[in-house]
Amino acid sequence: STLYKQSNYNNNNLVSSKKDKPKATEQLEMFPVFDINAIKAGVQSKRRSSSLKNFTQNDTPPEKELENSSFHAGRTYTSLDFAEINIQKHEFENCTFKSCHFIKANLAECVFRDCIFETCEIVVPVLEGAQIFGTSFNSCKLMGLNFADCSEALFSPCFNDTVLSSCTFEGNNLRRLPFVNCKVRDSSFIYCNLEGSRFNDTDFEATTFQDCIFDKADFSGASGYEINPFMNKIKGGIFSLPEAQSFLYYLGIKIE
Repeated sequence: STLYKQSNYNNNNLVSSKKDKPKATEQLEMFPVFDINAIKAGVQSKRRSSSLKNFTQNDTPPEKELENSSFHAGRTYTSLDFAEINIQKHEFENCTFKSCHFIKANLAECVFRDCIFETCEIVVPVLEGAQIFGTSFNSCKLMGLNFADCSEALFSPCFNDTVLSSCTFEGNNLRRLPFVNCKVRDSSFIYCNLEGSRFNDTDFEATTFQDCIFDKADFSGASGYEINPFMNKIKGGIFSLPEAQSFLYYLGIKIE
């Protein structure tokens, strides 16, 4: 009958449409795996958009990539001169900088999260509002850095086998952070919390420590430091001889 034919036509049409329509999982496979959760939620954040852009343009030259985006994740930059590249307010996450130069570079309001600087040269940069979080400086040369200008909320650098010359730490929270096998020259630590920090095998010269907390700090193998125990808190600190004898000067004691 006419009714039967119409019903049969509708059923066939429905089956055909089901066959033509891709499954939801097949649709999701069209997108990068790392962004599936955002697609399911119907939300694509600015950071994920930038990540996707970086993901698809990972083969682009570093200079071009730095110009096209202000968010950078998982990138490696080698032998770049950042004095010639405007990266103010840029955000770097899990990035590595190898043998790069930052001579008077403008790093204001930049974010370095879980990054690594290797054999880099950083001289008198602008650090106002910069966030340095979980970031390591390995075998670098740092000169004239005023870390007091960095964001207080997110500040946890690590220094390994690095030269710090004429650097200023003032009011910084350096609790449990490492300064291992470094050379610290003509620098100052003022009103800093260095509780539990490690200065193993670090060589100090003409460096000032004033109103700092060194409770349980480890200076094993360190040399050249002069810490006034009346102007700093050193309870539970670990120090090695003969350098620890420098405390006797402030106590007015002579050993012959």
